[in-house]
Amino acid sequence: MVALSGRRLPETFYKPFLVTEAVREHIAIERWKIVPPVTKSRQPLVLMFPRPLDWALLSHTITVTSTGEQSIDGRITIDQCERRWSFTPTSPWAAGSYHVRVSSSLEDVCGNSVIAAFDRPLRSGSDLSYEATISSIAFDLA
Repeated sequence: MVALSGRRLPETFYKPFLVTEAVREHIAIERWKIVPPVTKSRQPLVLMFPRPLDWALLSHTITVTSTGEQSIDGRITIDQCERRWSFTPTSPWAAGSYHVRVSSSLEDVCGNSVIAAFDRPLRSGSDLSYEATISSIAFDLA
């Protein structure tokens, strides 16, 4: 077996795939489960999704803001086969109102977005373009 660079691979490599039914529905943010952290801790804020989302897009299409739209600095972890997103802040959580901001460019592994299913028109007629939007999930810490 020859690799793309022209060098021989030391052994044959196989990658199995599991194919299932197509998913033809938009990403329903209202079906996400949110697990808020404890105030004055650095516990992660956790989002759990009913189906896997695109790993690369998860790393930069979801942000956390505080009152006044100030972005919260922290570290993102994606695990459980792209079904869980965790955000650990660099500073402890303060009491107050927060928002999880989700960009419309987020997709699942099938290419479905927050706005529409992958193989469905975003708008009727000849104009299939759309404006980027941000969806928001609010949560409060006491």
